[in-house]
Amino acid sequence: MRTALRRVIQLVVVLLCVSFFSFALISLFPGDPVVAIVGFSSAPQRAEIRHELRLDEPFIQQYGHWLGNFAKGNLGNVYYGPTGRGKVSTQVGQSLPISLQLMAYSMIITLLIAIPLGVFAAYKAGSVFDKLANATAFGSIALPDFALALILSYWVGVKLRWLPSSGYVHPTANLVEHLKSMTLPALSLAVGQIAGYMRLLRSDMIATLQEDYILMAKSKGIPTRRILWRHAVRPSSLTLLTVAGLNVGALIGGAIVVELIFGIPGMGRLLATAIFTRQFVELQSIVALIAIGYVIVNVIIDVLYTVFDPRIRDARAIA
Repeated sequence: MRTALRRVIQLVVVLLCVSFFSFALISLFPGDPVVAIVGFSSAPQRAEIRHELRLDEPFIQQYGHWLGNFAKGNLGNVYYGPTGRGKVSTQVGQSLPISLQLMAYSMIITLLIAIPLGVFAAYKAGSVFDKLANATAFGSIALPDFALALILSYWVGVKLRWLPSSGYVHPTANLVEHLKSMTLPALSLAVGQIAGYMRLLRSDMIATLQEDYILMAKSKGIPTRRILWRHAVRPSSLTLLTVAGLNVGALIGGAIVVELIFGIPGMGRLLATAIFTRQFVELQSIVALIAIGYVIVNVIIDVLYTVFDPRIRDARAIA
């Protein structure tokens, strides 16, 4: 109970720090943010927007007001000139599910390929398959997401026409076409992740397969498949979990470029549009949401440690 309370307090402190630095983004840009947002409009119009954004108040009061609205789901406005307005929450509500779909598909592809490859490479350590898998992994890690996205988009989408080279289809409109439209973007994000996860799992599995309880299981005649998948994979997955949590940031960064290349209307394209059009209010909220999501994912990964290795749960209970 005490450990859980300490984790909750730490999470709240981290989220407050993340929200504060996200909000402070607007003060880091040179010049007048109102002019950057709406251009050189009339003085009364600029004064109205300045008051609406509370830029005429002390910084801490601005942050407190923004944090209160953010906690209620009010992410501010997008400004289309001096008079046009749009809700950031509306745009995020449309874009966030698409980005989550892309990241989920990418992670599913990554785990479905990386885990079997890592297990088999560890079991066949030193074999031709192991050497070939490692060499392929090195090449895959060296290939950036955006370069692979361009290659897949051109060759698979344009030249061979096997899959769409751009665009997005909602799953409720046509599930098959939706999966086709997301396959190349998801593969673009997954290939580099597959290589890294496979090598990590392989290294940990090789060490685990030398443990006494594994050797005892072999001596009892337990089938190799059962030893690998029931006794060796779970304790070998802790490093994989850690890296998966840390790689969420890289996955988000890769998704931004991949969404632009494939014309997917997700958070990446929304963030890029906010930067290009200098919508700093929108940018604050998007950055805060991404950072908070990253923190929450890593907390979930921390909780999953106790599921994969009960020894960690027992050690924390004693502490």
